[in-house]
Amino acid sequence: MGRRSSRRRRRPLRDRLVAVPEYSTFEGWQEDPKLRYWNCWGYIDARDGAQSVFLSLKSEMKGHHQYLIAAPDTCMRKSNDELVKAMFPNVKYNKTAGPNDTLLSIEKAKKELGFKPAYKWQDQVRK
Repeated sequence: MGRRSSRRRRRPLRDRLVAVPEYSTFEGWQEDPKLRYWNCWGYIDARDGAQSVFLSLKSEMKGHHQYLIAAPDTCMRKSNDELVKAMFPNVKYNKTAGPNDTLLSIEKAKKELGFKPAYKWQDQVRK
């Protein structure tokens, strides 16, 4: 997704797997981390994705700015330590603050756009 205008502002938003009613399918991935490792187990709730588009359109920054847009957690119940060790054994891994915090850097979107992802898949499946 992106935005262009005559003032040369562009905001490519690199979002991950977008989900809302499909949260129930996340349970089917839990036994095999290989099913979702291709994007570091990232995803985004459609409502948070919409928030990122709104914030991008509202931004007054000029020029080209890219952002990773993702949920604050991964789509897996296993800890990041287990997942990374199993799927990327030879890659240096810097632990995340929480055991399931996203492995994707969304800090730039938080800082520059005010992006605040609010929806986690596990909270939605419990409803």
